[in-house]
Amino acid sequence: GWVSGNPVVIKIWDSSEEYEYKTSATWSTGVGVFGELIIAVSELELQSSPTVVINEFFFRETSGSSVPDYVELVNFGDEDVDLTGWTINEEELSGSIGAGSYLLLAGEDPFFNADGDELESGDNMPNSIFVDLSLSTSSDEIVLLDGTGGEVDYVAYDDDTGWPVGSSYRGHAVELSDPYSDNNDPSNWASSEAEGTYMYTADGDAGEDFGTPGE
Repeated sequence: GWVSGNPVVIKIWDSSEEYEYKTSATWSTGVGVFGELIIAVSELELQSSPTVVINEFFFRETSGSSVPDYVELVNFGDEDVDLTGWTINEEELSGSIGAGSYLLLAGEDPFFNADGDELESGDNMPNSIFVDLSLSTSSDEIVLLDGTGGEVDYVAYDDDTGWPVGSSYRGHAVELSDPYSDNNDPSNWASSEAEGTYMYTADGDAGEDFGTPGE
């Protein structure tokens, strides 16, 4: 909103892509802050769209398991993306996500591999950041914002609208078919049956939870 001295931010909505672009403005009059008597733009340059999307999420482990709720991001672009100042569900991120790489966001409960090794997000878990996440079993929102507060990606799921979520899907991650698809269309998501590298029990046994965090 309008606050004297704050920068004027111009965004452009592309209805065909359902995407909001940020812009870089060249000011011919004024410097582009609220409160100036006259400001005028001579040129607007669209900033490149983010190539990071929400690619997988896990909302509840099976009884007796310790797999934490998690969200996986994927960068399907050709360049690394700096995550400084980014947030997911108001939890701050840091670091970067490499081109073509996955990034796991999860809380304090550990993962285990087939050797029974205890792996914690943001510590000894590869390509991960500790984020205090808690996702509802039946319906929730996952909101990914960049450092300016702009929406990078948004997923809203609900067991009344065709999503593979709810109590009957507990212990199964929900995975996107490909990063170019509309990830708010439930038909582009599937309930995972994959025995991922980090979905074992503390004894190194294959558990009853399925997903491919970080993979």
